[in-house]
Amino acid sequence: MTESGFRAAARAAGFTADVPFETLLAATRLRHGPWRRGPLCPADLALPPL
Repeated sequence: MTESGFRAAARAAGFTADVPFETLLAATRLRHGPWRRGPLCPADLALPPL
C-alpha cells in the first residue's frame, strides 16, 4: 500500500485532479468512507472504478 498505488486507484475512480496526497485522501474519504481517519489504510484502496 503506497501513495502511488492509492493515486492510481483514485485516478481510476475519477479523482484526476493534481492535488497534494492529503487532499486527495480527504476527498476520496468524504465520498467513499467519511468515517475513516488517520493514515492511508487498505480500505482506502477500495474505490469503485469509473
